[in-house]
Amino acid sequence: MVILGTRKDSQSYVGMKRKACAEVGIKSFAVDLPEHVSEAEAINRVHELSAHLEVYGWPVTKKIELPSLCMFALLLLKSDATVSIVHSRTEHPECITCEAYIVIAAAGRAMMIKGSWIRPDAAVIDVGMNAIYDKSKKSGYRLVGAVDFQEARKVAG
Repeated sequence: MVILGTRKDSQSYVGMKRKACAEVGIKSFAVDLPEHVSEAEAINRVHELSAHLEVYGWPVTKKIELPSLCMFALLLLKSDATVSIVHSRTEHPECITCEAYIVIAAAGRAMMIKGSWIRPDAAVIDVGMNAIYDKSKKSGYRLVGAVDFQEARKVAG
């Protein structure tokens, strides 16, 4: 797994993936890169890993402008779906999100998407991981998604 920087949520994510790999007998290893590594350098490292026969895939724990999200959107469009992409700087994102039948959230901001933004009975898939301060936890933080779960669960299907 390629780890870019030392964000707590990224470290927790990688820890969970390594534990899951161990439980099912998959060999895993981590490659740590500094927080401010260039995109080209990070992509080069991924290409180096691809050359190893025992490496079949890798999560990268920091946003890199790769076409994967766009490819997913294109696949949905090819299936005649209407696709809207909303990000943390979209003006009035709630106006777009509340029309969606399916919301896939990874906004990079803790609990950004509120229940009032979600259409009743919409399917919500929250793939965001954000560390927020929580003094009740031994680690001092807990992980939450991009969706405010307590609000969304009252509305979503």
